[in-house]
Amino acid sequence: MRKITYIFCLLITLLTIGCKEDSEKAQIQFIKTVFTEFDSISRYQKIDNKYNYLYHYPLYNDFCKKYCTKEYGERLIEAYENSYGRLLVANFDTDELSIKGMTIRKMEENVFHVHYSAALENCEGIITRTDADLKVTLCKEDNEYKICNVENISTGKFKGNFYYFDDLINQTSKNPELDLALREKLCGYWMEKDNFEKIIKITENSIGFFSEETSGNDFNFTPYVIKDQQLYCNFRNHTKWTTKCKCTFDKDTLHIRSSEFDYVYIDMFRLEKRAAKSWIDYIRKKKNTIKDDTLRVEIGTFDSIPQNISGRAYKYFKNSEDMENGKYMLVTDSAGTAYVVINQKLEKFTMSRRDVYEDSYVNDHFVLRIALEYNIDSKSSYIKGYFYIIDPEDKVSKRFCFIGKRQQMD
Repeated sequence: MRKITYIFCLLITLLTIGCKEDSEKAQIQFIKTVFTEFDSISRYQKIDNKYNYLYHYPLYNDFCKKYCTKEYGERLIEAYENSYGRLLVANFDTDELSIKGMTIRKMEENVFHVHYSAALENCEGIITRTDADLKVTLCKEDNEYKICNVENISTGKFKGNFYYFDDLINQTSKNPELDLALREKLCGYWMEKDNFEKIIKITENSIGFFSEETSGNDFNFTPYVIKDQQLYCNFRNHTKWTTKCKCTFDKDTLHIRSSEFDYVYIDMFRLEKRAAKSWIDYIRKKKNTIKDDTLRVEIGTFDSIPQNISGRAYKYFKNSEDMENGKYMLVTDSAGTAYVVINQKLEKFTMSRRDVYEDSYVNDHFVLRIALEYNIDSKSSYIKGYFYIIDPEDKVSKRFCFIGKRQQMD
């Protein structure tokens, strides 16, 4: 009897081990499938001589619902909107080399270490590579595996000309006195040498740009850090990484050059405060002047969110008073839908493309272009942006500025 019991227990143990091995293989295959499918919907392609992500919110939304828990899926949608399609953390992209060389090993129950060679691509399409190490946690919902969390456990930092502000701020400068002197020399108003209608304002910790192309009637600011006589700033994008630049002076002319890449190449000369104010007033007046060929549209408000909003809704208003009264100027959602009242009619738009600076939405009557201002003062409780309308005859409306609550984007 003891012998039969021993054999029975041994069989149970072997079956349990076998089931665990099968379960581990299934989990590893699931993770590979997730990364492979994401790679197929997040290709970076060249369009009109510029690199752009071909964004399809519905595809990404379906992807998150299929492979992630509800809570983590919502976090991914936000990361997708704020970081241009990065699936997991730290701006790590996958490509063909990433998928081919990916290794996955079990760390503990339902927790896996995923290692791959990540592609780092800046806004000019320049690629560098670095090792990405991620800790992926799985769970089961309705008897199916789901991703419930991903943590960046990479020990190395970005290679090449990619830096994080948090890392830079925590670094100790070799000569803080020289850094302070450079900052004092930079502060003030500047004008681009080749663009007399673009004003730059440099404060102690941020660089602001103001022109006809910027949103609203004020400067759009982006933070900067000076360490060891190098200026670290992101001039082209609103991701968390920045590039290293060298500043040189020729009398009242400032030259800013990227130390490793050539896409930051700025020459500007100093403006006295009174002259800067005159130029700013001139640009503001020009921004708010309706030209003869401008598309004339009336933008209204609406007081209830459309029922077919999918996922998280992002609400924007003409001003703080409308915000308090719940009068929406623009509503978008995480599935790529936007709503605006144009000429007293609520128009529904579907996202067609997402670019570094503006998102494009379309319907049967208009094209809607939306730009959000991510680099505003972190102490502000508002986010800002603008949108404009294009009709089938390519007539363009003036820009309509809006505000929203910062919490909805965090």
